[in-house]
Amino acid sequence: MIRAIFLDLDGTLLHPETHAIPPEALAALLRAREANVRLAVATGRNRADTRFLDRQMSFDAYVTINGQYCLEGETVVFRRPIPRSDMEIVYRLLQTQQMACGFSHADGVFCNRIDEWVLRVYRTANMPLPPVLPLEAILGREI
Repeated sequence: MIRAIFLDLDGTLLHPETHAIPPEALAALLRAREANVRLAVATGRNRADTRFLDRQMSFDAYVTINGQYCLEGETVVFRRPIPRSDMEIVYRLLQTQQMACGFSHADGVFCNRIDEWVLRVYRTANMPLPPVLPLEAILGREI
C-alpha cells in the first residue's frame, strides 16, 4: 500500500512552459489523495517559493531547501540551518570575491547581488528576482 508520494517540482511535476501542475497530473494527485495517500513536495526551493502551488492544491508536507527545512502542513518539523561559523567563512570569502550568491531561509531567499547567472536561474524557474540585501544579512538569520 502506498502511504505517501514525494514530488519534485522543477523538471518533474511542473509543466516546463506554464510552471503549473498539468491537469492530468493534478487529476492523478487528487485520485491519490482520495485513496488516503499523503502528498509531499520535495524541492530545493524554500517554502515561500512553493506557495504558488496553493492555488492549485494543498500538500500535506514540504521538504524544502533540499531537506534543510521540513514542514508538515505549515508546522516546522525539522530544520538544519548552516552553522554561523560556516556563514562567517562565506561572509569573509564573499567580501573578497565579486560573485553573486543566493541565501535561502525560512521566509524566502535573498542575494548579495544580481548578475547574469542569477537572472538566468530565475527566468528558467519563472520566479521573481529575490531582493538584494547587504552581505551582513547572512549573519543575522538562519540560512
